[in-house]
Amino acid sequence: MSEVPDIARKIPVFVAFALLALGSALAYFEQAYRGLAHALERDVTSARTFRWERPVLRGAMGDGNSADEIYAAVHEWQPLGRTLKRSLAEKVYYGLPLEAAQQNALKARGVALRQLRGAAQQRWSHTELAVERGSQMRVPDYPKLTEAALGLLAEAQTSTPDACLQEATDVLRIGQDIVPSAPLEAASVNAHLTAFAARVIARCALRADLPALRRTTHELRVLATHPAPTGTSIELHELAAAADLQRRAALTEQPSPVQVAQTLAARPQLLASWNGLSNAARFRHISPERYPEALEDWKREQDFRVRAHPELAKNGTQVSARLEDDMRAQALVRMLCVTLSALSERAYRGNMPLAPSALRETALSDPFRGQPLRYLVSSNGAELTIWSVGADYRDDNGSDDWTESGPRDVTLHVALR
Repeated sequence: MSEVPDIARKIPVFVAFALLALGSALAYFEQAYRGLAHALERDVTSARTFRWERPVLRGAMGDGNSADEIYAAVHEWQPLGRTLKRSLAEKVYYGLPLEAAQQNALKARGVALRQLRGAAQQRWSHTELAVERGSQMRVPDYPKLTEAALGLLAEAQTSTPDACLQEATDVLRIGQDIVPSAPLEAASVNAHLTAFAARVIARCALRADLPALRRTTHELRVLATHPAPTGTSIELHELAAAADLQRRAALTEQPSPVQVAQTLAARPQLLASWNGLSNAARFRHISPERYPEALEDWKREQDFRVRAHPELAKNGTQVSARLEDDMRAQALVRMLCVTLSALSERAYRGNMPLAPSALRETALSDPFRGQPLRYLVSSNGAELTIWSVGADYRDDNGSDDWTESGPRDVTLHVALR
């Protein structure tokens, strides 16, 4: 009979210990939450102070932000409409003459086109975004930007060879300028613009004289050796993912006691994943200058993180795909540089070199494998083919065939007659 009162006396002690343990756990995780929130705020501030200093291709340098100038021009751009845009893209891709409706549409948008070209003259580039909004942050209007860039390339095709090379090279520069501190989608947009601009440059180069070829080769070498730091896009991606985890782990964000309890139960896992995203600025070192090692470094770190935090897997998949898009764009810029160097040698010596000197430059190597790009002049001298092994890291002899993951090789064909 005496045991019951003893147990009854111990119940308050057990309850007190349980409450104390619960309170300690809540205090610990609240302190961890505040520490991570402070670190995120510090990292966001650091990201906002980043500036990519970049040389201009020609003329006087402006002391402004290229990204701001680009988006201001895009804001003034009036959409072409689906049919007209598709037709314009086909004309640019295949080098066909513009129809009257397309010419009139571009003429009516001449102010925005001139403003867009002028953006390439600015001193630095940085896309200012509200990082703390996470995945809900404002994303630039990339479809309108693509339309406007196609308009520049369409106008370039109707210009003299010298002007055509300059205007198309400006589109390459614009593509690079939208990458720093922008969403990862910007790297894919840059790859898209680069693919179109490469075809225009290859066609215009056939009609250009030696001074124009040498000048454009120099400009392409500037673009190839001063690429936009893709790592700042990864940094932004990490900060946005961390901001999403912060909202999910915040007790004040939950509207009901039940949801607060659910958040408390999930907090340890959320905070652990959030901690895995700390120090996002370390990814700034990832740039095309360090391909392919930079991509391999990223994949190794991501594999390690995913094993500890499986919910970060989606985060890494998108990054890897966008980096491969960026590698394709950089491969095309390097291929163009080698190609125009070879055409310059032909214009000077009278015949096409079998191995141009630019092919041996380390800065112009294949970004997918770090070795010289593949280069082949057809037996009849009618075509030059230059290629990178592409994302499958296998040389398919310049194959243009596509697989589910993309083209087998990144290839540029240049008609020499």
